[in-house]
Amino acid sequence: MLEALCDRRVVVYCVSDHPSKPLEERDVPILYECLHNLGSTEQLDFVFYCNGGYINTARRFALLLHSYTKYLRVLVPYKARSAGTLLCLGANELVLGSMAEFTPIDPYISTATSQTLVGSPVMISGEDIRSYREMAENWFGLTSEEYRMQLFALLSQRIFPTSLSSFYRADKEVRQIAYDLLRYQLPEADSTSKERIVNQLVSGYSSHDYQITREEARELGLHVKFPSLDEENLMWDIYQACQRYMNTVMEGPRLPGTGIGGVIISANFAAQYTMRSISLSMDGQPGQLSTIDGIWEIL
Repeated sequence: MLEALCDRRVVVYCVSDHPSKPLEERDVPILYECLHNLGSTEQLDFVFYCNGGYINTARRFALLLHSYTKYLRVLVPYKARSAGTLLCLGANELVLGSMAEFTPIDPYISTATSQTLVGSPVMISGEDIRSYREMAENWFGLTSEEYRMQLFALLSQRIFPTSLSSFYRADKEVRQIAYDLLRYQLPEADSTSKERIVNQLVSGYSSHDYQITREEARELGLHVKFPSLDEENLMWDIYQACQRYMNTVMEGPRLPGTGIGGVIISANFAAQYTMRSISLSMDGQPGQLSTIDGIWEIL
């Protein structure tokens, strides 16, 4: 019905909240299968629901979608968070429902190493590290060069030095990807305008979970359209139908974290990501350990 209303081909990517599934590299070949079956089209609508994931997968998704259409609209009925927000920067046009929300795109990476201290967080945002000095200066007045050197030494003791350089590189990477993707959405914008948008999305909000509304996204300078009532109703119906399917398709009791984690759908294609508990053997005795893994299945 959305295809008929908008006169465009439609592809849907929707993940489940329970179990939670990130946007990740193994999703890319399945999206390719979907687009390959659909074929190239002048205009494409991509209905998108995502809680976050890997920044390079977001870039790969955007580039792959553009290889099959000349004009890409990303329709967001609800969440397109973190890496999902990054992907949306690659749309020619954003259609954001009343419930649509973005979040900042500051990268989170793991700090877990053999030298990680007990009590240290496993995942940290680069902005958390950047704010450390600002916090010391504004809250405690530690502004001298001596204090700054002591703060850096303390930070290096708590976070392995190569992890610090990884944060620096991840920050540069997400900024470069965001800047490059904006060429699709804001082809006439100058470098200053695009850098302002990128800086705001990386560093301009109080936390990684800050919910950026569609009004704020438009004020930021993104190419945002509010859907018609019919469009919004259909977008929300698609989101709800996907969630109902993922919540009910696997009947009977199951372990936490298992179930249908995501779907990719078009008019002539459907795939689901099934997350299952896998028993591992140890010393020849099966079933002593278990883990959750997933696989895409074309239906």
